[in-house]
Amino acid sequence: MKINDPHDFTVLTQGNSSSQSDSQNNTNSTSEKTVYIHSTPQTKGHGPLCRFLLAIGSAITFVRNFVFNLIFLILALLVFCSLCLVNSDKSNSSLFADEPDNEIHPLLSLNLDGPVKEMPASEDEYAKVLRNLNESLYNVKEHDVLSIEKALKKAESDERIKALYVNLSNLGPTSLGAAIRIRDAIESFRIKKGDNSVVVFARYYTPAAYLIATGSKNIAIDPLGGFTFKGFSTSQLYVADMLERFKIEPLVFRAGAYKSAVEPLISNHMSDEVKAEYQQIFDYLWDYYIRKLSEKVPSSRQLKEIYKDDTRYLYMLKKLGSEASLLKKFNLVNEVINEINLKTTLITSYGKSKNSFFEPKYTDYTRLLEKPAGTPEKTILKNPTKATIAVIYGIDEITDKSDDVNAFTPASIKSQLEQACKDPNLKGIVLYLNSGGGSVTASEDIRILLEKMKKRGIRIYVSMNSLTASGAYWISTVAHKLFATESTITGSIGVFAVTFGTNRLLNEYGVYEDGVQTSTLEMNSLGRSMPASQKEAYAIEVNSIYQNFLSLVKNSRPRMTRTNKVENYAEGRVFTAKQALNLHMIDEIGDLNSVIASLSSTIKKGQIKTVEVKHYAPQSKDNLGFLKSIFSGSVSAYIPNQYLKILFNTLVKHDSTKAEQRAMIMALTPYEVKF
Repeated sequence: MKINDPHDFTVLTQGNSSSQSDSQNNTNSTSEKTVYIHSTPQTKGHGPLCRFLLAIGSAITFVRNFVFNLIFLILALLVFCSLCLVNSDKSNSSLFADEPDNEIHPLLSLNLDGPVKEMPASEDEYAKVLRNLNESLYNVKEHDVLSIEKALKKAESDERIKALYVNLSNLGPTSLGAAIRIRDAIESFRIKKGDNSVVVFARYYTPAAYLIATGSKNIAIDPLGGFTFKGFSTSQLYVADMLERFKIEPLVFRAGAYKSAVEPLISNHMSDEVKAEYQQIFDYLWDYYIRKLSEKVPSSRQLKEIYKDDTRYLYMLKKLGSEASLLKKFNLVNEVINEINLKTTLITSYGKSKNSFFEPKYTDYTRLLEKPAGTPEKTILKNPTKATIAVIYGIDEITDKSDDVNAFTPASIKSQLEQACKDPNLKGIVLYLNSGGGSVTASEDIRILLEKMKKRGIRIYVSMNSLTASGAYWISTVAHKLFATESTITGSIGVFAVTFGTNRLLNEYGVYEDGVQTSTLEMNSLGRSMPASQKEAYAIEVNSIYQNFLSLVKNSRPRMTRTNKVENYAEGRVFTAKQALNLHMIDEIGDLNSVIASLSSTIKKGQIKTVEVKHYAPQSKDNLGFLKSIFSGSVSAYIPNQYLKILFNTLVKHDSTKAEQRAMIMALTPYEVKF
């Protein structure tokens, strides 16, 4: 029996006092009580130390039970109060809120005050609540390019909407491909409503913001503003000498001579080969960017000349007094005006907001995306004349697991595929990628998931965007056809693993490691150098995975591998889309719409007459049960956001299992450009 075992009980008979007579005891025997309590081992005959330890154990058990019961009662009370509030008068909750405005006004507002995601926003109610919390608590608002396109397309045909105001002052990181799509949607609206129907403003223009702005004929900038870019650049910190000074040994295992991801650990400068490769890529991207700008604003070609000569730029800046004036002089912007004054002109044309004296009356673009209340879910039936194409997304670094539901993980891809498979008319998948790679094991798991779909007769096309390299290219080998945009960087076919030897650092400060083991392959290398057998095992494993990578490429791209030597397309090298096309690493150059159109034409045969395109986002999977349903519903509107956020963090179960401590084998490129 264990001390304080909750399943161990003792029966105690509680009678009358021994001072009572035997007859009284017999009379009252029927009133004896049988009580079940947690057993406490008898302490008679035990020493004081034993009794003390038993007392401590009982106290700990009491405190533990008390704390957990208290937490349960608090949660139960909070749920009860929340449900009561739902049934109370809702008008009390909006005493201090802005007056709701449900009308559709002539002025549409597109205020991109945050990052624009390439992946569509999840329709999961739980995800919606979390987005609202992040917006209200941290002022972090998320946009997605698909929603923007849908809203502007809907606005084109809405007779009530006459103009569009685009504010890009707080635009977050946005890919080049997403910026082009938003620019094209704005331009389409402008063509439909008239050249003067769109006004774009920003205090400072990022590369993505200015590209978006070129969809308008009216580009305004703050007098104190300017451009936050003068071209593209990249740099890294090289720490080989620092690691040596601290006696830390970088243990690098790589396959591919051009795998520059590990250079900062083993060198003090960028190698000539990598520098030449990167210079070529950045020159290409800068020329491509200027070309895309000049398609809409011919004067944009002058950007290269303005920033190319430092002396000339500084002379003009000093002469004109501000960069905003310089941009106006070269017709890169149409108007230099403060945002408050610009909004005053909009108020004159479209009226004042009900909630602010300084804001014009407008309709936020998200209003056009709202579904009417009570819209039923459509039942999807098998239709031999109809086919569905599912667009699924893999964005950013590939990882094995993540708390972020939108992260590029096997679970994320599986979630999207499971949603797509519920459609009995599914015939094709477009895999939208923008990733520099990542974990090899995760990349292979994702490739296998897609291979299962392929074996079911589903055609798979890949849409490569800004960066689709290393692990992302590994995944792409499963596809029937590969497309890349003109600005795509791809390749980086190589594998590496990195870990660190800290034994010299620890030994210098008197820390040593010793022990026993049945094999040197099992030795811990923290306080002693890594055995030669372990180093060789890592090298063999990395090279084996690299050969596997090459096999996948050879099987999927026979024309490429038949006409090119391995060092021409692999070895960790990266390529522009045009170079990749010449090497037959991809099949065509085109954007997402081109990929969808190509796949649609392939699927449209026989009985199939129509093709529907559906975009999917990962859905959260957790064990919150009925609590999730409560907090994701109307209750969330009545609980202060601060407490609701704490509740979510408390209720969500995080996996605390730690993986084995070993070097992770990666297929990853360090190349990255921020727009």
